[in-house]
Amino acid sequence: MNLATQKRGSQLPQSKLTEQKVKDARREYIEGRQKIQALQRRYSIAGLAERYGVSASCMEKVLARKSWEHVE
Repeated sequence: MNLATQKRGSQLPQSKLTEQKVKDARREYIEGRQKIQALQRRYSIAGLAERYGVSASCMEKVLARKSWEHVE
């Protein structure tokens, strides 16, 4: 059997995936990674500092309780 006639993907009897499921899973993975990256940027020290209008070093001190330590 040459490469042109070999069964692949959903043509194989043991296959649990279809070509469409593979496409969907790949799309979901990419979309999920993009969402995670956006959230990481939003909740990073730099992202929080930007939203609250302070420097990153100020926000880092706040989060590490080196400043504003009296606030729970």
